[in-house]
Amino acid sequence: MYLPAMPTITEQMRAASWLVQLSLSAYLVGLAAMMLVYGALSDRVGRRPVLLWSTAAFSLCSLAVACSQNAEQLLLFRVLQGLSAGAGGVVGRALIQDTLQGPAAMRAMSQVIMAFVLAPAIAPLLGGYLLDALGWRAVFLAQAGFAAALFAWALVQLGETLQPAHRVRLGMRAMGRTYLTVARDAHYQAMVLAGSLTFMIFSLYIGAAAWFVLQVLALQVTEFGWVFIPLVVGAMLGAAVSARQASRWSRSKQMLVGYGLMLTASACNCAYFICTDSPQVPFAVLALALASLAFALLNPCICLMAVERHAGYRGMANSLLSFEQTLFFAAVTAFLCPALEPSATALAAALFVAVLLSGVIMLRSVTSERTVEHVAGTPS
Repeated sequence: MYLPAMPTITEQMRAASWLVQLSLSAYLVGLAAMMLVYGALSDRVGRRPVLLWSTAAFSLCSLAVACSQNAEQLLLFRVLQGLSAGAGGVVGRALIQDTLQGPAAMRAMSQVIMAFVLAPAIAPLLGGYLLDALGWRAVFLAQAGFAAALFAWALVQLGETLQPAHRVRLGMRAMGRTYLTVARDAHYQAMVLAGSLTFMIFSLYIGAAAWFVLQVLALQVTEFGWVFIPLVVGAMLGAAVSARQASRWSRSKQMLVGYGLMLTASACNCAYFICTDSPQVPFAVLALALASLAFALLNPCICLMAVERHAGYRGMANSLLSFEQTLFFAAVTAFLCPALEPSATALAAALFVAVLLSGVIMLRSVTSERTVEHVAGTPS
């Protein structure tokens, strides 16, 4: 949400631009670190209290960020903000898996994926308008207000989905062993990596948003919508298609359609930037909508495929998935996006390579799983 404000924060705090850019990665590192705790904690004490406490903490930390007086304070409070933000994605998926199975779970996952995709895509649009009207501190005050409203809703409306009989009371050593068991699952790790690579449609264009919009497309801080609206529209359409087709398409068919569309979109994106010296909207962003649609088809399948073999520890399996994918996102935004600046062609090529690698990893993993199942089912 504060991406459009980065140049303003840098100027007002008289800080190095890389230090302010680091505040995004600092948030993501904090976010990733607590994901491992939130999943295990929700398996132990239930989903509802974890969501309530983390949402309240996020609201307070957002207020602290808004009061930052220098870049060092900004970094510190952004880490704390990240630490408080990790419960939503982890516990949200566990809530669904506690209560739903099969096509119903796929539909619900599609809706959750849409929400989590829309948030980082819409946020810079709101941030740009708040920055223009009220200044950069208003961005974090708005975050505090949103979190407070969400806390109030959850306090009244959200029930507990993990009954006491199904809770897992693990000590630290047992929890560590469980995480290690999940982490050693080659199929699980393949799904995590495949999902992280497809998510690069967002991690690349969110991480590079400031220079892509302001330098490559030569737009204003209030015009980030030219990048994020196609991502939002594509994700909404993809989630709607995924939810509608959940009981009609097999998982394999949905993934085949998703990868086909995403490869096509990323190839067209590459071709456009190779063939033009002066990219113009809307042509420079049309392929992003199709790639975002494809991601929304793929991601529910990939998440369910990763976690379904660890049904007894859904919270921890979802925690590790979110932890690893968030670290991947942080690495892309901290290292890859600055390295690609200001080449839109290199940015497009990175997306194409990521999608291609994801497809290869998925194909190898699924083929390997089917081979193992075939061998196991063959009489000796």
